[in-house]
Amino acid sequence: RIALNAADTSFHGMGREDIDVRMLGKGRPFIIEIKKPMSRIPELKDLVIMINENAIGKVEIDSLERTDRSLISKIKASRSEKSYTIRFKVSGDFVEEEIISHISSLSGVTLDQETPQRVSHRRAAKIRKRKINNLGNINIDGDEIQFEVRCEAGTYVKELVHSDEGRTVPSVSGKIGLDCEILWLDVNEIHDDEENQDN
Repeated sequence: RIALNAADTSFHGMGREDIDVRMLGKGRPFIIEIKKPMSRIPELKDLVIMINENAIGKVEIDSLERTDRSLISKIKASRSEKSYTIRFKVSGDFVEEEIISHISSLSGVTLDQETPQRVSHRRAAKIRKRKINNLGNINIDGDEIQFEVRCEAGTYVKELVHSDEGRTVPSVSGKIGLDCEILWLDVNEIHDDEENQDN
């Protein structure tokens, strides 16, 4: 906004995550709407450099291109599947082979997800059905477990693990019978709609 001496800007991103979640892979498609710029818009490659130099450790942009307003509604309405890696800690004794078997059994299931407590102040209270397309690469390191999952847009992945006191069924916690504490969550990829249609 300052670089363009604009009256205002609006950020329109494809999907959203909690503030503590890293976006990896090819990144998150977005549109910056520039309202009433008073300065000439600089070369986009120069703007990319300026943004990256001033946002080290916070965000990195690969490229920018000019677009039109019609894409705003398209990007906001996208229902792209996402792939994640999640790591969590469990409390209690367990047998590794059993844990792997229980977690693997969630691949291909459809979840019933009641609106999580953490977003209940801004989301309607209802039960959403979300598909877990595949789940794998399960690794166990002491009392920490990590796996990768690809799921339908709008899936609450943290709740898939800890169940949110039974608001997500089935869940990892429910399957293994142990409490789960989320350590971190990464988005590995946002799969575009064209790719989803091919699967």
